[in-house]
Amino acid sequence: MERQLAFVKLEVCGIQKFLCSTGKLKEMIGGSEIIDALPETFLNDRLKELSLRRVERPEPDRDWCIEVQRGAGTICLIMSDYDKAFEFLTCFSEEALERFPGLPLYGTQVPMTWDMESYRLARSNAERRIEEQRALFPVTCGVHMLPVLEAARLDGYPACAKEKGELVSVPSATRRMEEYLADSRRRLRTMTEEPKGVEAVWEDDLGKMLGNEKARVALVHMDGNDLGKLFRKKLEEGRELPLEQSIASMRELSETVVRANKAAFRAAVKEVMDFELRRRPVHRLVMPLRPLVMGGDDITLVIRADLALLFVARFAATFERESQCLGERLSVGAGMVVMKASYPFARAFSLVESLTESAKGATLNASPRPSSLDYLVLTEDVEDDVEAYRRRACTADDGALLTTKPFLLGRQERGTSLASFVRSGVDVLKTLPRSALRPAMNACHSGEESAAQHWENLCRSMDKGMGGRFGRDLMRPALLRELFPHGFFSPAPEAGKKRTILGDYLELEHLLPSSAVDTNDLLARLVEVENDG
Repeated sequence: MERQLAFVKLEVCGIQKFLCSTGKLKEMIGGSEIIDALPETFLNDRLKELSLRRVERPEPDRDWCIEVQRGAGTICLIMSDYDKAFEFLTCFSEEALERFPGLPLYGTQVPMTWDMESYRLARSNAERRIEEQRALFPVTCGVHMLPVLEAARLDGYPACAKEKGELVSVPSATRRMEEYLADSRRRLRTMTEEPKGVEAVWEDDLGKMLGNEKARVALVHMDGNDLGKLFRKKLEEGRELPLEQSIASMRELSETVVRANKAAFRAAVKEVMDFELRRRPVHRLVMPLRPLVMGGDDITLVIRADLALLFVARFAATFERESQCLGERLSVGAGMVVMKASYPFARAFSLVESLTESAKGATLNASPRPSSLDYLVLTEDVEDDVEAYRRRACTADDGALLTTKPFLLGRQERGTSLASFVRSGVDVLKTLPRSALRPAMNACHSGEESAAQHWENLCRSMDKGMGGRFGRDLMRPALLRELFPHGFFSPAPEAGKKRTILGDYLELEHLLPSSAVDTNDLLARLVEVENDG
């Protein structure tokens, strides 16, 4: 009779929602360190506590485990039997929930034998059980409490302290502990390279990070395309291999993706550093960004809004290049929300997730698949549903579309690249009469007929040299017709619909540096990034 083993899975579900629950940068950073520590030092300590050794294949005794996967809040192990797995799960979860209250941690174990089919089935069953646990036992966003306890306003958990007049919950107090903030700063220093003679300062206060409490911030999430497909392909290729070789091969694939992710982050941070130092040479540079989640093929970060496009472009280009060693060039889908620093991060992240899916969906049938970006610039409080928001704010009265997003990243043989879009947008913002921009957008909201009439009036005025801004050149009529060859509305890929890029150009105002010199530098760097790709 074959020996009965146990497949164990532990997963922190809804990581971004957990991190963004209060919107405090310190707590997002601390929560991120907790997530990073779980599959690293925290796991190692629990294995040591139970005297469990890491091995490559089953051994006669019981004091061992085989590492299948760890990272990004997920741990998968194979253990000697059900009882040993139960002991490990109990030890790990009790310690984790005591040290990290509010952590949405789920775990399960599934019996298996040492063969490929049993392993595949156990892995699938473990995933299904975790999904069932999430459905049946969701982590609450508040707690029913005795009248003697008071709830913290931001997350509804029992309060244990007060800071600047605001109640702080137990989970919040845990996540803002200085040891986690210090660990994060140390980790970032090892992941990035400081320019010679410059100290990079990683702030844990959002206002200090942005340099201005009123500055806009971008919440960005990037996720790799087709990685699941690549893993399934690798798993199929390993069907005939001994199970330990197949597991080792999958582990190596995961580690390669992580290396590509880290290389892309390092390159994007360097791009931002160099841009900031050209703008204002200093010996002590406050970093205008902070990563919140980095694991596998995805990353979530906050960054000053005027640097977001540059970061995303460089990250995507480097990730594509670094991933080529996997045998095929991987790309990313990116979602981004640009908002005031006071906007609730938890609400923003639900939008970011939808925007990431929108960006990925736009390239689903492309081969090779390019990286893509979809984003919203929030100037008001909006619903959590991106599609509902766009039906309301980005659809004309006659059904035409008021946006051309998502955008493709990198050089494009057909269509508009990000750099060319930004260049055209700068031309529109700088040289079209201000008195014409908003009325033109209002006409587009009314539909194609109204927009066409406004377009004809604008062209007549431009041909006569009317309008313009004091001290600035007026856009040449030929350039106006080049930017809008079909008028404000152009044919869209969707049958029977037209769309306008005008609103996308107007939004760029919130994504560009305030000075013309810095804007030109940004444009030059975006072009360089595309050429590098």
